Amino acid sequence: MPQCPECEKVLRTENGVRKHLATCQAAHDARKRAYGAAADLGSPTKRRRQASPSSEEPSAGPSRVYTAMSSLSYGQDHEEQTNYSENAKVCPETASVVSVHEAETQSSLPLEYVSKRSGRTVRMPAHFQDLIPSSTTHLAHMPLSSRQNNERAITPPPPPSPSSESPPPPVEAVNHTTEENTFGLYRIYERSPTHIPADTLQDATDAPLLQVCSSQHSTTSLYLGTPSPGDWTLDEVMAAFKNPTCGIMLAHLNAGSTLKSEIDARWLTWLLSHPLFKKEELVDYKPHTNNVRLDKYLKRSGKENIFREENGWKSSSADIPLPFEGRRNPGGEAGAPKLTVDGIFHQNIVDIALAAVQDPSTFAAFNTTPFEQRYHTPDGRDIRVYSEAYTADSALRAYREVNSLPRQPGDTLERMTILVDLYSDGTLLANFGEASLHPIYMFFANQSKYTRSKPTTQSCHHLAYIPDLPDGWQNTYTDIFKKLPTKDVHTHMRRELIQAVWRLLLSDRRLRRAYDKGIITTCGDGLDRRAFIRFNTIALVTLKYLGKFPCPRCLIPKARLAEMGMPRDMRMRSKFRKDSEDLQARIELARSRIFKKGYSIGSSRVTSLLNDGSYTAASNAFSEFFLPRGVNYFRLFPVDLLHEVELGVWKTVLTHLVRMLLSIGGNAVKVVNSSYCKVPTFGRVTIRKIRKNICAMKRLAARDFEDLLQCALPVFEAVPWPHRGHRKVILDLLFELANWHGLAKLRLHTDDTLRLLRSATVSLGKILREFQSEVCPHYDTRELPTETSARGRRAVTRLANQAAGSGAQGADVNISSRSLRKELNLVIYKFHSLGDYVQTIQEHGTTDNFSSQPGELAHRRPKAGWFKTGKKAESAVESLTRLETRERFFHKFIDYLKATSDEDMPQGFLTAEKSQQVSPAKSSPEDRYWVSSDSKQSLSLWDFRDVLHDAFDIDNTEFMTCFKSHILDRLIEQKDVPDVLGLPAHSPDMDYSLQQLDTLIIEKDRIHEHRTIRINYTTYDLRREQDILNPRSRTDLMVMSDASASDDVPYPYWFARLVYTFHVNVYFRGERPSASRQIVMLLVRWLQNDSTYSCGFEERRLPRVAFHPLGTSQCWDFIDPAAVIRGAHLIPAFKYEQTPGPSIPRHIGRLHFGPKSPDSVSEWLFYYVNIFVDRDMLMRFRGGGIGHNLPPDWDRKLLALTSSVPEAEERELFDDHLSDEEEQGEEPEELTDDSRSGDGSDEDEAEMEMDIEEQADEGGFLGEDEALANEAGFDAL
Repeated sequence: MPQCPECEKVLRTENGVRKHLATCQAAHDARKRAYGAAADLGSPTKRRRQASPSSEEPSAGPSRVYTAMSSLSYGQDHEEQTNYSENAKVCPETASVVSVHEAETQSSLPLEYVSKRSGRTVRMPAHFQDLIPSSTTHLAHMPLSSRQNNERAITPPPPPSPSSESPPPPVEAVNHTTEENTFGLYRIYERSPTHIPADTLQDATDAPLLQVCSSQHSTTSLYLGTPSPGDWTLDEVMAAFKNPTCGIMLAHLNAGSTLKSEIDARWLTWLLSHPLFKKEELVDYKPHTNNVRLDKYLKRSGKENIFREENGWKSSSADIPLPFEGRRNPGGEAGAPKLTVDGIFHQNIVDIALAAVQDPSTFAAFNTTPFEQRYHTPDGRDIRVYSEAYTADSALRAYREVNSLPRQPGDTLERMTILVDLYSDGTLLANFGEASLHPIYMFFANQSKYTRSKPTTQSCHHLAYIPDLPDGWQNTYTDIFKKLPTKDVHTHMRRELIQAVWRLLLSDRRLRRAYDKGIITTCGDGLDRRAFIRFNTIALVTLKYLGKFPCPRCLIPKARLAEMGMPRDMRMRSKFRKDSEDLQARIELARSRIFKKGYSIGSSRVTSLLNDGSYTAASNAFSEFFLPRGVNYFRLFPVDLLHEVELGVWKTVLTHLVRMLLSIGGNAVKVVNSSYCKVPTFGRVTIRKIRKNICAMKRLAARDFEDLLQCALPVFEAVPWPHRGHRKVILDLLFELANWHGLAKLRLHTDDTLRLLRSATVSLGKILREFQSEVCPHYDTRELPTETSARGRRAVTRLANQAAGSGAQGADVNISSRSLRKELNLVIYKFHSLGDYVQTIQEHGTTDNFSSQPGELAHRRPKAGWFKTGKKAESAVESLTRLETRERFFHKFIDYLKATSDEDMPQGFLTAEKSQQVSPAKSSPEDRYWVSSDSKQSLSLWDFRDVLHDAFDIDNTEFMTCFKSHILDRLIEQKDVPDVLGLPAHSPDMDYSLQQLDTLIIEKDRIHEHRTIRINYTTYDLRREQDILNPRSRTDLMVMSDASASDDVPYPYWFARLVYTFHVNVYFRGERPSASRQIVMLLVRWLQNDSTYSCGFEERRLPRVAFHPLGTSQCWDFIDPAAVIRGAHLIPAFKYEQTPGPSIPRHIGRLHFGPKSPDSVSEWLFYYVNIFVDRDMLMRFRGGGIGHNLPPDWDRKLLALTSSVPEAEERELFDDHLSDEEEQGEEPEELTDDSRSGDGSDEDEAEMEMDIEEQADEGGFLGEDEALANEAGFDAL
């Protein structure tokens, strides 16, 4: 019987032992001794294993990886999970509870051995430790290091008072530092927090097939003062409808999908089966009439209407002064004629903010106290961590500022900052026609970025819609001034209208009060707080388009944009833009010259006042709001990785590479197109199937460009470049681009990774300039066919406009169709912006906090709503506001239906292709892996042996020996072997006798096939993710190698290809078949590292691997699924030929052998490991991934090897630039419009902007971050 290892109390189950250890006093005393003993074990550079105190140090059996696969290996019991959730809600930064026997018996040596069975030399991967994020309880498959054994749970803050009438005293300004958690992370609060959002394992889970909490934080369905659904009465909810049945039908109409689908049908079935639905009430049901009734009800004021819309959408107007060029106006701007623009629909920033903090479900995810997060590295260093916006410098500075404001007598309320992110961009509402929308979106940076980036959380608020200029405004202008408005006037009027909308939002009296003095509000936890609104980021630029100073953050001249990464570029970036009274005075003087003296907007008398910073003559609403408050609004403009890199610099480089391919001629273009099409997919949507003619550059979205960059190295290596040196520079450039892109897109940064990004920025700038100067001049690069045709269309439009303006009848249009010479242009703002990423991450958090992807994704809602309107441009915006109001209402209404229904609302996960298939089962994120419980597809063990004999040339005796030995090793390690059998203890070089192997019985001599296996793993940013492997498509995986950091190998991983996934039911001779155990096994084919090839970040090359030859003992193996770290993305080395002759069948091991089985396929000689396939994979080769739990010596080695510009040499690199480019006695040539490459950088960048706008209309701006959004979909509106 199991017993406590300390007090020797006998319990019935191992689960009982684990529960008892948590309260056992003897175990508590022994734990203290274990902490001291663990400190004496030395540096925690070796991987630890669990062992029983009563047995020898365990080690893995022959040719396999083993973990503690007892009945406790895959998670906790229900009671533990409940306790875990409760503890996590108190404080997310807690340490693991370590049992005594785990702390005392961890091995200091890695698992490594060589099996001598049958003369085979088999590689043995090391034990893989996978720690689970946000877990407060140690799980059996998570061995702890000696450093982690010393972690202690922090003392949670006192619970808040339930009454808002007795607020707590003001929190003292004393730093509050938490204890380190399992991963070595801790927080520093400037004041003790009174509200900490729950940080559970479910909150850290993103994969759609992992179980998560059923409750989602909704922030769009907000109404001030609205109680929770459980407190509503039936009369209050149904007051908007003729009867409850009409309400249910309207819920399906307004909150359902715009397309018919199985998900929609399942949801309709659920609605019709609701107890409130009565078919006799459908008499005279008219959707339009009921919608009108609902709209009127929502606008009705009064306390009886809990959903009243008195704080919702408002319609306002703005007067814009009309400038006249060439006529004096003594009255100036005040006396100028006005153009009235009606129909400006907007909401109130304060109303949305208060609704968010007052809603209990939304406030539960709000961080009211910013903190600095730090990481105690395994080697003893203490570094800062950058991730969420509320841990960045701007949030800490804002919190410090509001708490430094003087308090009124008796003011003891806690102060909090509501961090607002604003995003604005236009979009087309339909694929055809000119219907467009220019929304302003609002996000709260107090919420986790993992929450607000998901469309299903409704975290994106529609704040306002910027209208277009009225259709007849040009006629109005002509009637007044007897002259058509010029292009400059049209541009100025558009800018004035945009600023007028922002002025409506920022001039609100309550907003100014909330910013200056704060607003007292009762938060969702019942406490009163004084809330201050602070603007975190604003995604809007107020500079002249393509001006001489194009950067919105600094005053670097356009001629020096190509110097990104050079020392003088770094010095120029220190000249920040700054709003000032002097700047606003110059703008007012320019406006006076326009409106009072009649100078044209583009005249030198006006531009001379503004050109030194590329400012415009438009009145600036941001300056009017922020300048009196001492805020420099230019610091609120973040970088935009999607438009500046994926659709900017990388698209520019790729376009020029295609031009170079066309200049080479031959089959160069065909090689690139065919190679890209052969790149395998990876993940759910990480790498999609590339089927298009890539070199045509047609209809490619940002996600496509991201995929092309991540897979570019093997493709362009296969191109027959005419010069060998050019191939090296091009591959170096592609490597540096992919490396910089991966680092810049990390969701969690540390001081170490920011140093790597800073060095990568310098290296990228240097290699790009080398590519431009040393490689590009050797190729006669011309316009692509698409560029030539686009230039022709622009010329035709330009000439037609000129003819219309001059009144000419039929202008002569003679446009050359000959392609012009094009050179790589680096004199663009997007290239310059690469140098601002490190500073922006420190200021506002990682790039996914202010990425334009959530904003672009939010365009799906108005696009879907467009199909529910009358599709009339003049009333489209008003119709969309009504739909948005209904949507927020019906989200609350559906919450009520869920609370009163007898059945759970369907989640809508129908991923199968056939309608009769059901949704796939979800697995626990605590599991290391998951396979289906279905055992219908099985195969005779002897047939399986014969198939492997034909494929791998495996001896039948060797197969059975290895097969049973693998199972015995795992069972012995699990201590799941009857003592009466007398089997020996586990040993590294154990060889079992035939008699010992015969004690193991395979039930019915059959193996049971599984089509897929799901591998769960913890990412570098402490999220729980999942890779799905199957032998048909996603076949490659990675495991830990047995190499130590002192070995001459660049990384600690081995790679294999999955051949077969199956399980067997086994029992021992003398036992009943009902006592069988299920053993899940993977049959893999190993790949070996190419030791003759130099790879890594110093060489700027991907790791290269190759299969072991068939017929050798090293080519195949059985492994434990718990040994798999995650899936791997292997790209064929297209430069090399495929191996001659057939390989093993792709579907080996399947039941469908015979004439219809697919033919054998040839293999490639080499494969490249795509370390850039996603950010988690990059960090596994970069080092420094907090969630990866690598051995400290390997982590240090990877960080050292991946520093392309080591910190000690960074100054030397700057000195090299200085000596090469600045100390030669002369400045580099000043780049002017005449000396710039190509036919003008203005035209190049303008063309790029037009391409981006076209792709934005296609709605294709989502890269790797699109996975969850696509899974969830956008059904509502």
